[in-house]
Amino acid sequence: MDTNEQIESLDEGITPNIPTQEINSVPSQGGLEQPVNTTVTPAAAPVSDAPAAPVTEAPAAPSPSGVSVPEPINLNDMVAPTNPDSANIDSFNQDGIYLGVNNTNPKPSSLETVIKSEEYNDIGKVPPNAHIEEKPKKKKSKALLIILVIVLIAGIGFGVYYYLGLGNKVKLTLKNVKINIGETISTNVKDYIAIGSADSSCVTNFDEVDVNKVGNYQYKIICNSGTFIGKIDVVDESAPAIYLKTPIVNVNSTVAIEDFVEKCSREDCTYSFADEDGLKTNLATAGNYEVKINVSAGENNSKVVTAYLVVVDSLINRQLNCSSTAIEDESKNYSYTIKDNVPIAIVNSTLAYAGFTVREYTLTYDTAEAYKAAVATIKEDNTIETEVAKGIANYIDSDKQIIITEIKTKEDMISEFTEYPDDYSALRNKYENSDKSYECVLNF
Repeated sequence: MDTNEQIESLDEGITPNIPTQEINSVPSQGGLEQPVNTTVTPAAAPVSDAPAAPVTEAPAAPSPSGVSVPEPINLNDMVAPTNPDSANIDSFNQDGIYLGVNNTNPKPSSLETVIKSEEYNDIGKVPPNAHIEEKPKKKKSKALLIILVIVLIAGIGFGVYYYLGLGNKVKLTLKNVKINIGETISTNVKDYIAIGSADSSCVTNFDEVDVNKVGNYQYKIICNSGTFIGKIDVVDESAPAIYLKTPIVNVNSTVAIEDFVEKCSREDCTYSFADEDGLKTNLATAGNYEVKINVSAGENNSKVVTAYLVVVDSLINRQLNCSSTAIEDESKNYSYTIKDNVPIAIVNSTLAYAGFTVREYTLTYDTAEAYKAAVATIKEDNTIETEVAKGIANYIDSDKQIIITEIKTKEDMISEFTEYPDDYSALRNKYENSDKSYECVLNF
C-alpha cells in the first residue's frame, strides 16, 4: 500500500470522539433571536496540502501512528464560574453574556455541579448588566416625617380642646320674671334659669333694674363662658310688705303710727290706724292688745295688718333684753333663737318686772327654697303659725329669716321657768342660769 492509501485508511478508521455543544437562543427585545451558545461539531481534518488551522484551546495529541488528533474540549472550561465572588467581570460582555474566558475560580466546578447550579438551570436568562452600577435609593426625609407628626398631634390637641370647650361651655335660657314694686330681688342664680345648668362662676346682675319704679328691665346672668340676658317686669299689683314693731307704753299714753311701723318695702307706702277709737280705749287700761293698721301703695294696692301693743300701769324705766343661743332640731329645716324684751318698771323705788314680756323667735332657714315656702304661709294680716311660735311675722330676705313676735304674760313665763320673780336681779339671774344659756343686757 502506498502512502496515500495509508492516510485514507487512517482517516476512515479514526473518528475523534468530540462532544457537541447544543445551540440555544433567546429572544431579544426586538423580537429577533439572540444566539447564546452554538453547537460545535468538529469535522475531520481535511486532507489537504494546506496546513490545518492551529487549535489554540486544545492542541492535538500525537497518535500512535504519528498523526495528531485534537484534544477533547473540557466543558468545565466553557461554563461561567459558579462562585460569584470569584467571577471576573471581564468574562462578560456589555449585555452580561459570558464570553467563555477560562474560569478563574481556583476550585473549578464539575459537570454535575454545573448541571445542578442556578446558572445552568436558568440558561436563557439574561443576567444584569454588570457594568452598570445601581444607584443608591434615596432615604425618606426625616424632617418631613417629623413635621407630619407635629401637625397630627396639633390637630388632635385642637380637636380635644374644641370638644372639651363646647362640652364645658354654659348654655342658659333665662326666665321672664315679674316682681312687685319695692320687692326684694332674689340673688340666687337658680331662680332665673328656665333651661340649662349654671356653674359656680355664674352670678346675677341687676344694675339696670329699679325695683322702686314700675317698668320693664333687663337683668343678666354673668358666667365665665358668657353673659346671658333675661327680662324682668316691675309691677304694681299687690300691697307692700311691711315690717312691724311692738311698742310698750304706760297707761294713758299716746302712740303714733310710726311707733308700730319699722319699715315698708315701697317708698310710696302710706299707713293709718284702722280703728283709732278702739286704740284710745286700749291705752286707758294695762294689757296687751292687737292693733289693726291700713297699709297701701299705688292704686288699689292696700291691706290691713296686725300689730301688738303693750300697756303697763307702772312707770317704765328700763328694758331687760335676754337672747338665747341657737336651738337646732334635725327634724326641721331651720334653727331659731329666742329674745325676750322684758319691761322693767320702778316699783316702790326698786326695779321690778312690769308684768308682760315681748318675745321674738328668729327662724333662720337652711335653704332659700325652705325660706320661700315658709314666707308663703304668712297671712295677709302679717300673722303666721309654726311649730315653734304663733304671732306677727316679719321677714328678712337677705338672711332667710322670719321673726315671729308673741306677747307673754307672767303666767306664761312661770309655766316655762317654773319661777319668774318680780325682782330685777333675781329675774336676770333666772335667765342667765337657764338651760338655753341666755345672755342679758339692761337697756335704758
